[in-house]
Amino acid sequence: PPPCSHSPSPPQSPSSPSFSATSALLSCPPLFPFATVHCRYVYQHDLFAATDGYFNHFYNCQEERGSFAPPHEINDVSYISMDGILYPVLGCEDRLLRVLGDSTADDGGDGFGNAKETVFEVELPGKPRCLLPFNELGQPRKELLYGTRDGRLGLTAISRTKIRQRFCHPNEKKKGSIDTLAVYDLDEDGLLEIVVGRSDGKVDVFRTERGSTQPTLCAQHEFSESISSVSCGKVGSEQHHDIMLATYSGRIISLNTDNDPLSQSLPSPSGKKKKEIAGDSVQRMEALRKEIAALEAEVNAKKKECADELTKESSAVEYIAEPYVEFHDDFSFQEGDANYLLVIESQVALDFILLRSDTTMDILDVEKNTLLPSQCAPDHENKTLVSYTFRCQANTRRVEFKLRPIEGQEGNLSVLVSPSAPLNKMKVARELTYPIKPLCLHSIVHVDESDRPFSTLKYAGKATIGVIHRMLYSCLAGLNDKPRKPKDADSICMVYRSAITRTIVRITYKENELLLESDNISTLSILKEYLYKIIQKDRMQMQFSHSLNIDAKTVPWMLNLINERICHQIALQQKLHLWQALKEVELSEGPGSITSPEYKEIMENGEEIRKETEAANSLLERLFGTITDLYIDFYRMKGVDSKKHINGLLQLLDNYNLETLLEFFQKDPENASLWTA
Repeated sequence: PPPCSHSPSPPQSPSSPSFSATSALLSCPPLFPFATVHCRYVYQHDLFAATDGYFNHFYNCQEERGSFAPPHEINDVSYISMDGILYPVLGCEDRLLRVLGDSTADDGGDGFGNAKETVFEVELPGKPRCLLPFNELGQPRKELLYGTRDGRLGLTAISRTKIRQRFCHPNEKKKGSIDTLAVYDLDEDGLLEIVVGRSDGKVDVFRTERGSTQPTLCAQHEFSESISSVSCGKVGSEQHHDIMLATYSGRIISLNTDNDPLSQSLPSPSGKKKKEIAGDSVQRMEALRKEIAALEAEVNAKKKECADELTKESSAVEYIAEPYVEFHDDFSFQEGDANYLLVIESQVALDFILLRSDTTMDILDVEKNTLLPSQCAPDHENKTLVSYTFRCQANTRRVEFKLRPIEGQEGNLSVLVSPSAPLNKMKVARELTYPIKPLCLHSIVHVDESDRPFSTLKYAGKATIGVIHRMLYSCLAGLNDKPRKPKDADSICMVYRSAITRTIVRITYKENELLLESDNISTLSILKEYLYKIIQKDRMQMQFSHSLNIDAKTVPWMLNLINERICHQIALQQKLHLWQALKEVELSEGPGSITSPEYKEIMENGEEIRKETEAANSLLERLFGTITDLYIDFYRMKGVDSKKHINGLLQLLDNYNLETLLEFFQKDPENASLWTA
C-alpha cells in the first residue's frame, strides 16, 4: 500500500472524517495485525500518532516521515520545538521520555520509512500518562508538561545540551492518575494556568508564578466519573473563559470563571465588565434546544418502530439480542503502596462485580467505594483461592479495588462485571482477566547500582533471543510481547526494583545466553523456579543449563537495606498505640492533663500518625515476611533445610534488633559451612 493517502471530507457531510492516513508500518499484517492508534498529537501540518508499540510521523497527510519502535509501550506522544524544528517526544511505560531526532533528516532506512533515533532519554518519577508542550506566552516550546499514572504533575525543560527538571508536584492526597492536561491564561494576567483532569473525576487548576519552582493549586472540582479530555476558551460568552470537560460517559461539561466553583479562585479578567448575553446567542441556544428535542423525538419513534416490528413477527423463532456494554478498566501497579489498583468504569449503572483468583491475594478497603462485599469460601477443586462478590448501590458507575498479591505466586485474576438491567430484561456480564506474574511487585527502573553485591544465575545453551524474551515476559510485568534490541547492541539489559525491599534484579540477555543478577537471593529463587518450569515444558525450542553463584554478602546487605524502613514502621506503630492511650488519659482526666512535650507532640500529630499507619498497608508484616523468605531461600540454595528454625526467627522479629538478626543468620542450621559478612 502507499505510505499515506488523503481523502478530503465532503462539505455537505460534517460528520465525515476530514482525512485518513494509512501507514505502511501499521498495514503490514505480519508486524502488527491489530494496531490501534490510541494517542496522537497534531501541530499545523504534522501529525504524530502511536499504537502501543510503534510511532509514526505524518506530514501534510501525504508523507510518512518516519517511524520508531521503542522497547516499551507508548502511553502518549507530543513534541518540542528547537530552532524551528519539531522533535517528537514519546512517553513510555518504562518511565522514560524519549526525545526523537529530526524526521526530515535522511538517516538511512530500516524498512519502515526514515530511521528515527533517540536523542535524549529522560527518566521520570512515575510512568507518564499524558504529555503537553508548555511555553510561556510567546516563547518557543522547549518545555514539556507531563502527568503520571500515580498522579504527579511535572515540567521538564529540554535543550540540545541539557535536560532540566523544572518542577514535580507530588500527589500527597493520593488522587487519581492524570489523564489529560491543558494550559490557558484563564485570568488574563500574562501567566498560564495548568488544568489537570484525573481518572477519579477530579479537576485541578494550578497557577504558575514567575520565579517560582512549584505551581500553586488555586481551584479544584470533582465529578463522579473520569475526565477524558479538557480544553479551555471562550465558549459560553465573550466575557468569560470556560474550562470544557469531556467525561467517560460522553457528557460535555463547562466550568467558567463567573458562576462556577472555580470562580472563587479564578476571577474574571481584570478591567472587563460583565455584559448581557447578546440576542443572537439567545436565539442560537433556543435553536439548539429545539434541535435536541427533535433528535430525541426521532430516536423514540425509531425505538417504537423496531418494537412494533418484533411484535408483528410471525416466526416461532425467538430473537434475543445480547446487549453489549462497554467498560473502561485499568489494572496498574502502584509502586508507592506496593499494591495493584483495579479501576472499572461503565457508561451504565453496575449491579454486581465478582472477583476470583487462583492465587492468594488480599482485597484492601477503598474509602471511595460504596459496595457491599461478600467473601466466598475457597474452591480448591476449581483452583479458586480468593472469591468476593460486591453488590453495587444505585447509580454506581465507577469502582476501585486495591489488591495485594504475594510475590512468587503465579496466576490470574478474573473479574465478572454485570451492569444493571430493567425487570424482565436479560442479565448480561463481561469477564475481564488480568495475569498475576511471579515478580508482580517489581517495576522497571533506570539506575546504576554497580556498587551492590550481586548473586548471579546464568543460563547458557541453545535458544533465540525471542524465546528468552518470552520466558522473561511470563515472569515480569511491563514488558512488550516482542523483544526490542537497541541499535548496534548485541544484548538487551534492563533493571527491575522491588517496591517492598528496594532490592533490584538486573537482567541481561542475548542469543543463547541469559544472565540474572540480584542483591536479593529470594528474587533469584523465584526466577529459578519458574524458568525451570518453562524450560521443562518447552524443551523443543530451548536447551539450557544453568549455573548459580551465591554471594553471601547479599544477605547482610539486604538486611541493612530494609532496616531503616522496619525501624520507622515499628516507631510508627508505637506512636499510634501511645496516642490511643493518651487520648483515654485526656478523656478521663480532662484537657491539660498531659504536660510532657514529647506526648504533646504525639497528641498534636495523632491523626497524621494514624493515616500514615493505615497507608502503610501492613508494610511491617510484609517486610518481616521477606526476611523469613530470605532465610529459607539462602539455605535452600545451599542444600540445607532451615524451616525448623523459623519459629526462632519469628521470635527474634517480635523483638526486632538488627545485630541479633545478623547473628541468627550466621548460625549454621545443619553444620554447613558458615558464611561471613
